[in-house]
Amino acid sequence: MKYTFEIDLPDSVTFYGDPLCPWTFKSYLLIKTACTDLGIKLDYKPLSLKVINKDKEIPLKIRSKLDGLFFLLRLAQYISDRNLDKESLRYYEVTADNLVNQNTDLTISNISSFIPEIQIPEDVLKILSDSSYLDIELEETYESLKSVAGDDYGSPVIMFEPEHTGFFGPIIDEPDSIDAKQLFISLISLARVKTFSEIKRKR
Repeated sequence: MKYTFEIDLPDSVTFYGDPLCPWTFKSYLLIKTACTDLGIKLDYKPLSLKVINKDKEIPLKIRSKLDGLFFLLRLAQYISDRNLDKESLRYYEVTADNLVNQNTDLTISNISSFIPEIQIPEDVLKILSDSSYLDIELEETYESLKSVAGDDYGSPVIMFEPEHTGFFGPIIDEPDSIDAKQLFISLISLARVKTFSEIKRKR
C-alpha cells in the first residue's frame, strides 16, 4: 500500500554546523542534494562544537583539535556577517571536505589558498588567532538555537524558513544510500509538529 500527500515546501533552509565534524558534513551533503532537487535555497551559518562543549568533559584529543582549528569558525562567522551566502556555503564545503575527506592540515597562513574566490583581507587573517567579537557572535548563535534544538544539542541544526522551525540533526551514516528528497520531506513534516520533540535510535 502506498500513501502520497502534498506538502508546502519551505522557502529556504539554514544549515548550522561545524566543519570539523564528519557527521555534520554527511548530513550537509544529503540536505544539499534535497534542496537542489527541490529548488530550495540553502544557506550556511557556523555552529561551533568548541562553544557547545565548553562546559562539558570531552577527550583531550578532541578538545585540542577544537581549540587548534577554532580560527576556521571565526573566519566562517566573519564571512557570514557580510551576508555572503554563496561564499559561506563554498567556505563550509571546502573546509569540511579538506578536514573530513582529505585530512588536510589547514592553518591561518594557508586557508586563503583553498578558497581563492573569497577575498579575505590580510588584517582579518591577523585577528583569527584571537578575535573576541567573533567569539561572542558564535556564542550568541549557540544560545539562540536552544529555543529550537533544546539545551543539549550538537552539530548540525537545520532551520526551515520562514516558519523558523527545525531541530538538531539529522545524523546520517551513509548519505549516498538514502533518498534525500524523501528524508527531507519527512523532516519538514516532523518540524511542523509543535509538540514533537525527539526520536532516537542506536547508531
